[in-house]
Amino acid sequence: MANETNQADSSLGAKFYKVKDICELFGINPITLYRWRKANKFPQPVRFGARLLWPVDTVNKAIAKANAAVNPELCGAGALSAN
Repeated sequence: MANETNQADSSLGAKFYKVKDICELFGINPITLYRWRKANKFPQPVRFGARLLWPVDTVNKAIAKANAAVNPELCGAGALSAN
């Protein structure tokens, strides 16, 4: 039965980050991640039982949004406002 669950999860093709992955990616402590979540500075996770998981696409969009807010020229917005 556990084998069927693993096959179903992999067939969905969805990739997820765990708390450890997010912390390594951003170089932060899990407490910081918790604070970001509570302050709505980071996307909310999907809960699978006791596990907190973030879809990779969601994290990538959050990173792109943060980069655009910090430096719009890198995302092409500067070219639009210069015209």
